[in-house]
Amino acid sequence: GQYFHRKVHAGNFTLDCFARENRLDSIQKSAEAAAKVLEYYGKIYGPSATGTDFRLVEVDDLLARQYGMPGTIFVTHSELAQPLPPIRELARRIACQWWQETVGANSAEDLWLADGMAYLSAAEYIGKEQGAVAYKEEIDNLAILALKFEKKSSVREAASLGYRTDQYESVAAGKGAWILNMLRGILGEQGFIQLIEQHIREHTGRGASTAQFQKLAEQQSGKELSWFFAEWIDSIGVPELETDYVIFKTPSGFRISGSIKQDRDLFRMPVEIAVISGKQEARTTVEVNGRSTTFDLVTVSMPDRVILDPSGKLLRDSKELQTAVQLSL
Repeated sequence: GQYFHRKVHAGNFTLDCFARENRLDSIQKSAEAAAKVLEYYGKIYGPSATGTDFRLVEVDDLLARQYGMPGTIFVTHSELAQPLPPIRELARRIACQWWQETVGANSAEDLWLADGMAYLSAAEYIGKEQGAVAYKEEIDNLAILALKFEKKSSVREAASLGYRTDQYESVAAGKGAWILNMLRGILGEQGFIQLIEQHIREHTGRGASTAQFQKLAEQQSGKELSWFFAEWIDSIGVPELETDYVIFKTPSGFRISGSIKQDRDLFRMPVEIAVISGKQEARTTVEVNGRSTTFDLVTVSMPDRVILDPSGKLLRDSKELQTAVQLSL
C-alpha cells in the first residue's frame, strides 16, 4: 500500500509508524498506547531483545492473528478506524513478540508456552490499567476463547491446526493462558511469579521446552506435576463439575457432607469450595480425583449455600460458558 510515515517518541521508546495518510493520527494514538504496553512488559519481564526502537505498521484485516515480526507490530485497517486504540490486540501482539523473540520456544510443541504467556500477560496488563473487574472480564474472555475449538487438538499439537489460525489461537493461546492461570492457582501467586522469573532467566535467547518448564514448576512447588501437564497439555476436553451435599446439625454447629462429581475418569485437580453462612465465608480445598470425590466440612453457623470454585480458578465446562462460546462463534 501507499504508506505515510510518522515518528513517535513515547517514554523510552521510539516507534516509526507507517499507515495510510488518513490514519496517521489514529496510528499515533496506537503507538502511544503500545509504548505503555512495552514499558510495562519491560518492568515485569525485562528488556525486549528488540531494544527500544519499534515499527507500528497498518496491515490488512486478514493479518489480525499475526503479531508481526521482530521490532514490527501490526495494527489492522479496522482497528485504526476505531475511535480508541485497540489495547487488547496491541497488548497481545506485543506480548507474543516478547515471548516468541526474547524467550522463545524449542519446537512447535512448545509454542503454547509463548502464546499462553502472551495472552495471560495481556490480561494482566489490562487489569493493571483498568482494574480488577477488567482483569476478571479478560480471564473470562480467555475461557470462552479456549473452549471455541478446544476439542480440535491437544495443546501440544496446536500447530497442526494451522499456525495463527482461529483454531490455533483458541487452543495454543486461549487454553494455554488458562493452563498457566491454573498453574498459578496450584503454586500460589508468589510461587508462580518466581517460576516465571526463573523461566525467563534460564531460557531467554535459548528457547524453552514444555519439559523444562514442567521441571521448573515442580522445583518451585516441591511436588510432582506430570499429572497436571498430561491432562491439560496432552489431552483434549475440560471437566464439567457439579456438587451434591447434605447439611447435618451437630452439637457444635453444622456438618456439610457431599461429593464433587465430574464427567471425566482421569481428571485430577485441587478445587476450592466456599461455604457461605450469612455474611461469613469459609473456604477449603478438595483434591478432586476420579468420577466422584467426597468432602466433609464443619461450620459454626447454618450454611446458606456451597459454591464450587468460587474464585473461578479452574477451566471447566458449563451451560453458561457453552452459550457464550456459541455466541462468540
